[in-house]
Amino acid sequence: MALTNNKTPLKVLLLQLNANNSVNKTNIREKIVALLDSNKLILNNTSSSKLIVLPELAYHKYIFDKKENVKADESLLTYFKFLSKRYNSYVVSGFIEEKDNKKFYNSSVCIYKDEIINIHRKKHLYYTDEVWAEEGDKFSTFKLKLDENKEITCSMGICMDINPYKFQAPFEKYEYSTFCQQNDVDLAILPTAWTHQASVLQGEDKNSESAIKKKSLLKELSEQNPWLVNPNLPIDYDVKEIKNNGLFDNNAFLFKPCFDTLNYWYARFKPIHESNNKYVLFCDKSGIERDVLYAGSSCCFKMDKGEVEVKGCLSTSEESILLLDLEF
Repeated sequence: MALTNNKTPLKVLLLQLNANNSVNKTNIREKIVALLDSNKLILNNTSSSKLIVLPELAYHKYIFDKKENVKADESLLTYFKFLSKRYNSYVVSGFIEEKDNKKFYNSSVCIYKDEIINIHRKKHLYYTDEVWAEEGDKFSTFKLKLDENKEITCSMGICMDINPYKFQAPFEKYEYSTFCQQNDVDLAILPTAWTHQASVLQGEDKNSESAIKKKSLLKELSEQNPWLVNPNLPIDYDVKEIKNNGLFDNNAFLFKPCFDTLNYWYARFKPIHESNNKYVLFCDKSGIERDVLYAGSSCCFKMDKGEVEVKGCLSTSEESILLLDLEF
């Protein structure tokens, strides 16, 4: 249905999930349906098209020690089709894709009902991906039909795809966002498992003072807030002091967006800052997995002729849905 301002609406639901090895797939699927059912009035509304977005590897832990521990779930594509039909929505999600017998990709898929519209294989692998995943060969675009008269150009990237290739390419190369600019992408959709600054990161000496402080912080956060490692538990929003650590005085930062992450995400899309009416969606994981705290902060940026608008944003730690109304 066209709006009076001659723009066409798209309703977006970003599901920020805590998915790790303490939660089985059945629980994750039940939780997703419960979250979506709580928004039935929106999803049953037929006046606009709808898009449901889930994080990178939404149904799996992210960190694997060896390729032998990786398993693809052939039922996931069927499940995504179920979600799409149940809620009459496009569905985008990360998943482990297996091709040619034990050749794995960190992939994302866009599905509408029984149709696979597009699959993107992560092109810029993070060092944890390199343990098990093959490198994707290209970025691509695809079309989403919003109504009989309007379709938009979309692209999927996955997390590290927005960074310089292997962190070796020049920072200013902006490979993925340059691709979006050159191909006039209206909507970039990014399932992510982005790490918070409190995480022990690539290239960091695990025995360094910085890494030891971060490990200590993550241990204390896990003990104070067990829902970070076990999302079957309810979130406790009490602000608690963090002892013997020079990084944070308390855990209040868990209940706010990670602004360093938001600023970095925006900076990596510099090639489209001056574009007209373009959107970028980030759907991140939350919670703690080993030495990683996920940044959460799932959000939407609107780029319009040099102006940026944050259309919405979640906190670092919550497991929730961000509802967005976009217009094209």
